[in-house]
Amino acid sequence: MPVMDGVEATQQIMTQSPCAIVVVTVRVNAQVSKVFEAMGYGALNAVNLPILGTRGQAIIEPNC
Repeated sequence: MPVMDGVEATQQIMTQSPCAIVVVTVRVNAQVSKVFEAMGYGALNAVNLPILGTRGQAIIEPNC
């Protein structure tokens, strides 16, 4: 995100208007500290961003 990261966005959203938040990131495992920080502010979960192949089908990458 150009202005703030997901942690800061989660914190601001939960302060102003609490709601269910799921963090979407390219690789959850590579951002584990940020994911847990966002969850500390109230995010419910984090998921990997699907990467589309050349024909539009989702490519499932391993979580490592």
